[in-house]
Amino acid sequence: MFLKINDEWALSSDEHSWIINKWKPSEDKWVQKAWLSTFQNAVTSLARRRIRLSGATTLAEAIKDAEAIKTELTAALDVNIEVENEE
Repeated sequence: MFLKINDEWALSSDEHSWIINKWKPSEDKWVQKAWLSTFQNAVTSLARRRIRLSGATTLAEAIKDAEAIKTELTAALDVNIEVENEE
């Protein structure tokens, strides 16, 4: 699976993990940056990584960036996954 979040970030998966990918224009390819065991951990890790890299210099800017990142992730991953127990 490959889920593009924006032109810079994406989430993908293999049979073992979820992967955070970053677009590397100089190589014209997606580069794997982190491997996580669950989808929720991958989304949380990506959000936290993007907040840390946001370049904010004040708390107000950091909060604004965090809200923008949350909104973008929510829009990009607008899915409702429900697993039912089939017994």
